[in-house]
Amino acid sequence: MARFNNILDGGSGKAGPLVLYKWRGLNCFRARPESYRDKKSEAQLKQRQKMKLVHGFLRSFKEELNTTFYEGDIGRTPYQAAISYNLKYGIGGEYPDQYIDCKTALIAKGEIPLPENIVLERNGDSGIISWDAAGAVKDKRRNDELFVFVLRNVNGYVERIDTYVNRSSGICVVDQLFLDGDENVMVWAVFINKKQREVSNSVCLTC
Repeated sequence: MARFNNILDGGSGKAGPLVLYKWRGLNCFRARPESYRDKKSEAQLKQRQKMKLVHGFLRSFKEELNTTFYEGDIGRTPYQAAISYNLKYGIGGEYPDQYIDCKTALIAKGEIPLPENIVLERNGDSGIISWDAAGAVKDKRRNDELFVFVLRNVNGYVERIDTYVNRSSGICVVDQLFLDGDENVMVWAVFINKKQREVSNSVCLTC
């Protein structure tokens, strides 16, 4: 049923095979679709599943992506850039068994090179992150700082931890990284240079 406030102001709703709506102050009609139960091709269903997976994965990181996934693309937000990248490279498996591949999916993307042999070890409720720092001691990248991003199964939001530990240190202990009852914690490491506003690709340490 279509509703009108008055003839001049127009209204909204359905009128037979048409839908009445306002667009930029104008009263407009569009045809109602004949059916919403259209059958999709396998390719369309595959792409739809990808979109659902990627949006679900990145939703928790949406605010953080403003500083970790800026590509400088004109007319494209960091979130849109992250969606585009992970649709191409962050999906594993074949339809209908597709999944987010944490080894290739990124929550940060940049030009800073990641150190080699970066690993996470658990020590009680703490996490020990270590990496090869030999090449960074005299390198211009020695002052890149380690940031840790934590996604906990129990609350579903992202914790961003600025460790204040530089690349040249080669090791970082993160207290209370593992909490009781939260066995599905996901941890990513990212190196950031605040002064030059540069960032590395992310690496998932719990895959």
